[in-house]
Amino acid sequence: MGKIVVTTGGNGTLGKSVVKKLIKEGYFVISLVHTLSDEKKVNILEVETDLSDINAIQRSIERVKLIISKIEIESLSIIHMAGIYEKQKFPVKIGDMQKWNEIFWVNTFSFYFIVSELVDLFKLIRRGNIIAVSSNLTKLVNNDTAAYIGAKAALEKITVQLAYQLGEYNICCNIICPGFFFSAMSNNIPLKVLEEIKKNTPLNQVVTEETIATVILDILCSKNLGMTGQIITVDGGNTIGFAKN
Repeated sequence: MGKIVVTTGGNGTLGKSVVKKLIKEGYFVISLVHTLSDEKKVNILEVETDLSDINAIQRSIERVKLIISKIEIESLSIIHMAGIYEKQKFPVKIGDMQKWNEIFWVNTFSFYFIVSELVDLFKLIRRGNIIAVSSNLTKLVNNDTAAYIGAKAALEKITVQLAYQLGEYNICCNIICPGFFFSAMSNNIPLKVLEEIKKNTPLNQVVTEETIATVILDILCSKNLGMTGQIITVDGGNTIGFAKN
């Protein structure tokens, strides 16, 4: 139980797939979730929190530290998968900025705060990975998604900065940018839009959460001593801008 991974977004479509793979690979998962599940699981402990509330995050991280203090740690990693995708009309009104604040806290600020709170452990253990899940939309454009794209772009730059600052402690920090995949946030996508995505993707298919989770686990499980500060896009080639005639 010495390989510890702290996750956010573990109850989401991608999160469930990643957590399942982590447990299969022998990791002990401490999952920061908005709502605790009723399902009994092995090698996972859920900690309830609200990633839009700094006080709630701090309380939950104190509990995480207490849990970790009772374990002989071999490695410590963080996988940040939590996110809010919600379109915000332009121009914005004053009332819209509250939602902007929530989007930035859940997608970006919470991640940086969690890493900051656990950084002393990372420096002590000197073995682990920090992986942030962004979006291929940071390389594209989309109507009324300035808040989401802005938050994810900031997440990428923060992770690169962490790679620079934590490298001397043997901590690798990388970003995964998935393309569109079916999830609770995207199940209502019109068929016409889905076909357009496929048309503009060289592999002519959308990626799955299983594919993305496999890439995340590959980075985590490999003896990764050389790759850090990198942005890995997993979208079937969609950001190439390919279009079939």
